[in-house]
Amino acid sequence: MAASWHQWGIRVSATLRSVTGMDIQRGSALLAAVVVLATAGCARDTTARDAAPATTAGADSGFGKNPATGGAGAGATSRPTPVRTTSTPVRTTTSAPRTPDERPNWARLVQACPNRGQRAEIQQILEGDVTGDGRAETIVARTCEASTSYWPSTIEVFDGASDPLRPERIGEPLLAERHKEDEPVVTGLSINAGMIGVKAYGTSPKGTHACPDLKLFYRYEHRGDGFELVWRDSGPGEKCG
Repeated sequence: MAASWHQWGIRVSATLRSVTGMDIQRGSALLAAVVVLATAGCARDTTARDAAPATTAGADSGFGKNPATGGAGAGATSRPTPVRTTSTPVRTTTSAPRTPDERPNWARLVQACPNRGQRAEIQQILEGDVTGDGRAETIVARTCEASTSYWPSTIEVFDGASDPLRPERIGEPLLAERHKEDEPVVTGLSINAGMIGVKAYGTSPKGTHACPDLKLFYRYEHRGDGFELVWRDSGPGEKCG
């Protein structure tokens, strides 16, 4: 840079000598123009020397890759392209709960207890398709008031295609055919592959109602106009203290 200023001074002196005899005003203007040109040239020279060298990134160098796509190329940029996202509100609908007048009174719909004045007691209610028509039936387990330790249970299946407030029972009550042998009391209901599963405790000929000595398992399948017992298993019940 010092050499450049030295050369510039020589050129200025030569210029001044060449303008001898000219009026001072024209000489001053010419001198100002020379100074501007020299300064601009120096600035261009300094900028060119100080600027960082241009670099290009290889396709597999990791630089110049588009963060949005992970690829490289002429259009790649180091700044991710903002993505605008819009969310559509999801509409949810909930059905209004049924009032007591709209709910079936299962204690009145199930088969009446055999003794006069004996009330039915609902043990469990389960809904599911057990006829294969694509509609959910209602499965209701019930027992009756008992003066002894318990009264055996029955299970009734109500057609899902009938009036919900006046449902029709399908076939005869389940478990009734096992009252004499097992005296079952329902503890659980389930539906598996369209079959009704029943868990119960019961009493063998050696047991008593005060201490049921059986654990019972049943499966019922829809056949014809009702349900048929297709599997039964039993095991020892809990010991009474």
